[in-house]
Amino acid sequence: MPTGIYPRNPHSETTKQKIRLSHLGKKSSIQHRENLSKALKGRKLSLQHAKNIGKAVKLRWQNGEMTGLCMTGRKHSDTTKEKISISHIGDRNPRWKGGLSLRNKHCPDCDKYIFGASSHCIKCSHKYREHDYSSGKTHSEEWKNKMSILHKRLRSGDRLPIRYGKDHPAYKGEAVGYWGLHKWVQKELGIPSICEICNTKISKRYEWANISNNYLRDLDDWMRLCKPCHIAYDKLFLQYQCLSYE
Repeated sequence: MPTGIYPRNPHSETTKQKIRLSHLGKKSSIQHRENLSKALKGRKLSLQHAKNIGKAVKLRWQNGEMTGLCMTGRKHSDTTKEKISISHIGDRNPRWKGGLSLRNKHCPDCDKYIFGASSHCIKCSHKYREHDYSSGKTHSEEWKNKMSILHKRLRSGDRLPIRYGKDHPAYKGEAVGYWGLHKWVQKELGIPSICEICNTKISKRYEWANISNNYLRDLDDWMRLCKPCHIAYDKLFLQYQCLSYE
């Protein structure tokens, strides 16, 4: 129906409940899922919409509607363990290094034995370096003068000002990466020691979880979660995100 031609009234709570019950327990067909995936490709939720979904997920968890989404207190069956083992054999393992191990590895150029995590021996690795200082390259005179002045100031006891945040030359603003943003949140809010969903204090690991899944520099958009709750929260958020477009 075209937007703006016919008057649209919001559904009442009774009608919303009837619609919800009519869809409860039903599964979408494979064709419908494929069409939905093509239609949603490249689209993103608005910040406000994502925050609303995050709050709904958190409320559903607190009401006990997410039981069974995490592995707390549960164990994999022998069949599942065998399937997981087979799926991580050989080149399907994320740590696969092409058949090379730390104990039996040779340089692909000169066939010299290598010990460690490097891919080439020291002599051959110079060919693949972006800046090879062994070939006679040196710093420019301008750079040498700057370093000389800096060293004189440090030797005289002068302390350079420490720059944080926007004053730092490496500050990226909203273009910060995934790990950089998590380090910033941990620096501002501290290390989490309690889960805001299950209120446990005995978990081995706690993490900062993004509520809206947009990963912006907004301290109000983060909450403390233990590892099992964090995994379950992200799973349920993806389910809500798919349902919000239907």
